[in-house]
Amino acid sequence: MDPVSLDPELAPGVINLLSERLKSLKEENERLKTENWNLRVIHGQISISDGGERDAKACTQQSCPSANRVKVLEEEIHAQDDLRQQIDTLQEEISALKAKYKKEKTARKESQSIRAEMEARLQGSLEEKCAAEQAREIIYQQLQAMKEYEASKNEGPVQQVMNRAYQSTVWRN
Repeated sequence: MDPVSLDPELAPGVINLLSERLKSLKEENERLKTENWNLRVIHGQISISDGGERDAKACTQQSCPSANRVKVLEEEIHAQDDLRQQIDTLQEEISALKAKYKKEKTARKESQSIRAEMEARLQGSLEEKCAAEQAREIIYQQLQAMKEYEASKNEGPVQQVMNRAYQSTVWRN
């Protein structure tokens, strides 16, 4: 299983499955260890101090009836070694998956915080732009009012009426 291609949402489930598999392999390993020890004790001719190599060779060379037990014992030892390798491999995979999941989770949190910060900046920028637009409109209205006031100061009442009449006809057309 390639840990790089694992979906981050499935990572916790995969880690749990691998942990369960690891647990069952460890239990199988312990069972084989116990069975291995029992076979050594039952066989009786195998010396515990040298791992049974000398006595096992002697037993197979002499064609004793317990030679089959020795073969079974050797197979169990090989099976135990295979289980140890599988356990080590699974532990490495679990560690890699946990590290990858943690890294992706951290990256998602950082991404969310950056997104929130950018949204806050954008909101602030929009509010500033709206405030500037409103201020510009108010200034424009004040300038128009000042122009009209200045123009009306220089004109007499008759001229003001004529200007208003002219502006109203311009607006209608």
